[in-house]
Amino acid sequence: MTAIAERPGTAELVESSEHETRVAIQRAVERSGYTRAELEQQAQRNSFASVSARVAWMALRDLDAFSR
Repeated sequence: MTAIAERPGTAELVESSEHETRVAIQRAVERSGYTRAELEQQAQRNSFASVSARVAWMALRDLDAFSR
C-alpha cells in the first residue's frame, strides 16, 4: 500500500507492506470500539456511531476489495 504523507511544504511517499497495512487496520477497528460484525451492521444502516467507526469500516472495506 502506498500513501502520500503531506506536511507543510513537503510531500513524502510512504509504502507499507501488506502485513503493516493489516495491522494498522486492525488497530483502527480496535480503536473504534466495535467488532467487524458491529461495523458491518452500522454500514448496512448507513448510520455509524462515530467517525472512528466509519473510518475503520472504510479501511476494512477497502482492504477486502484490495485482497480480491
